[in-house]
Amino acid sequence: MSTINFKKLWKITTNKTDSKSASEIDFKKLWKIVIANKNRIDSKIHGPRHWARVERNGLYLCQLNGADETVVRLFALFHDSMRENDGRDMEHGARAAKYAQSLFGKEYQLTADRFNLLYYACQYHTKQRVTEDKTIGTCWDADRLDIGRVGMTPSGTGYLECNYKSPHILI
Repeated sequence: MSTINFKKLWKITTNKTDSKSASEIDFKKLWKIVIANKNRIDSKIHGPRHWARVERNGLYLCQLNGADETVVRLFALFHDSMRENDGRDMEHGARAAKYAQSLFGKEYQLTADRFNLLYYACQYHTKQRVTEDKTIGTCWDADRLDIGRVGMTPSGTGYLECNYKSPHILI
């Protein structure tokens, strides 16, 4: 089992692309579209800075487990983009999945299988803790690793619970 120093997660860059189609997606344009969405709340907790940290965490984890970087990057952008508040909003994941679907085919392209991973990861990221899919698990873990923004510290237990080969986190 690999050991990760949590502090290294903050040093990763988001300029990587995978060979499948990330280079074909204009992420800069897509970020501008999502940020400009009039239905998005202006949140310091669940907003663009959080999305960027989730992307960075996810790309780091992808280097370790081979998850789909493009899906992870898209998840980071969409997963909290349709929150109605910073409190308990259990349907924001479903709204985010539908928002990602509304831009699919227009602003970005994926195969149907990869889009289905993205949709599922967004829809269930607050309702489900365990998955057997390493890409979905990586999406969820990347989000969980940013829990420090709300004053909590990942303990090394209760995180990275997905049923795929996960690294152990050391804080």
